[in-house]
Amino acid sequence: MNAEIYSYDELDQILRGDGRKDFVGISAIDGLIAAVVAGPVQPQANEWLPLIFGGSLPEGSPDTVGRRAIDTILHRRNEVLTAIESRPNTYRPLFMNHAGQVITRDWCVGFMLGVGTFEREAWLPILLSGGRQILQPILACTDHGRTLLPDVEADTIEQLRDAAHQHIGDAVVRLYAHNHRKHGR
Repeated sequence: MNAEIYSYDELDQILRGDGRKDFVGISAIDGLIAAVVAGPVQPQANEWLPLIFGGSLPEGSPDTVGRRAIDTILHRRNEVLTAIESRPNTYRPLFMNHAGQVITRDWCVGFMLGVGTFEREAWLPILLSGGRQILQPILACTDHGRTLLPDVEADTIEQLRDAAHQHIGDAVVRLYAHNHRKHGR
């Protein structure tokens, strides 16, 4: 990447702006990146990046806002991959904060977008087996995810959701290890 990248706060402001665009914020992007990196399939950037930009990639020279945004997102993808592969104890998801509260929902929505978009069949062995336990802190944070926890009591789901910010990073690292051990990558 030759162009200067944005800070993650700058990118979030650019993408979410007034909240009326079809773009998602950095927390949801980070969840999507985690699914792409740690999941059972690794789609190419041209397959998942359009999800962030309302269906199509911004065009232009490297110094345009859109290209810098893409470079920033790809930089984060590389950060996540490097952390999970080489220094798993340093991986930290990018959650939103509001009034002193950690908000995990947007991150988890982004992650679930990745689960539901790319080769869903590849996710089924994880979601229908003991591998699902790895994802419990993520699944507990979205309506769709909770439907994938039919054997977990409602009180336990609420506890998982309330403490999710403390466990999601470990869940992503464990998912990556599970998928790479299984596929010999």
